[in-house]
Amino acid sequence: MKNTTSVIMITLLLTVIFAFTFCIRPVRTEPRTITVPYDYDTIREAVDAARSGDTIFVKTGTYPEHVVVNKNGLTLVGEDRETTIINGGGSGTVLYVGANNTVVKNFTIQNSGGWLPDSGIFLDRVLNCSVWSNTIVCNDAGLRLYKSSICSVLGNIASNNSCGFWIEQSSKCSVLGNTAFDNDVGIRLYASSNCTVFGNSAVNNSQYGIWLYDSFGNVSGNNLASNKFGIELYFSSNNKIYHNNFINNTSQVYSYQSINVWDDGYPSGGNYWSDYEKNI
Repeated sequence: MKNTTSVIMITLLLTVIFAFTFCIRPVRTEPRTITVPYDYDTIREAVDAARSGDTIFVKTGTYPEHVVVNKNGLTLVGEDRETTIINGGGSGTVLYVGANNTVVKNFTIQNSGGWLPDSGIFLDRVLNCSVWSNTIVCNDAGLRLYKSSICSVLGNIASNNSCGFWIEQSSKCSVLGNTAFDNDVGIRLYASSNCTVFGNSAVNNSQYGIWLYDSFGNVSGNNLASNKFGIELYFSSNNKIYHNNFINNTSQVYSYQSINVWDDGYPSGGNYWSDYEKNI
């Protein structure tokens, strides 16, 4: 009888243990919003404290720091694009992103160092990141996207940089609705594939509005005005280039060993050339 009772008790105990084991669920952490400087004094401290999925909201002010984002899935948002400023003080890269699924928006990013890879924003070997509605000024490369895929650069303004937007060895990235003026180069694609450059304005850049080197993709709907070269293509074939406005560039196009399509077909049409009648 005692043996039977012991067996029953052990059986009940094991049943309870197994029930608790299978009912345990991992604790889910909800995404948080971390506010700088209320929760942390600096953006870098906030990034260090953040978890994937968190948003770091940065209040208006000037933040003299170099920020490194090395955790996936963070969103960095400035309170006001013109008055939320990250200032690199003339050295290094101001905002380095080495993590996937990062969003950066509504900042002024300024004063990187003067030598590559120094950049205002440097996205390095990342996937599915978005940079939008920022003002990027007085850097070597304004924004540099390196060996990355499926990233979006949207609605930013780049001025007084050596290169406004530099896409290098990257694929399936989109450069959409940005403005690049008073740089040496507005938008540069180097050894990149299947990228879309659409709806941008590249004006008054001392060398190139758009410069493609060993790259192919879709270049359409851009406004290229008052640059030394509207667009240069160097070893860059199989691009589709249409619905762009080429206006008063010293040289509208320079093409070297590059064979491309310059028309979207009837009735969509090709490009606008401010000197078309003069060249007839």
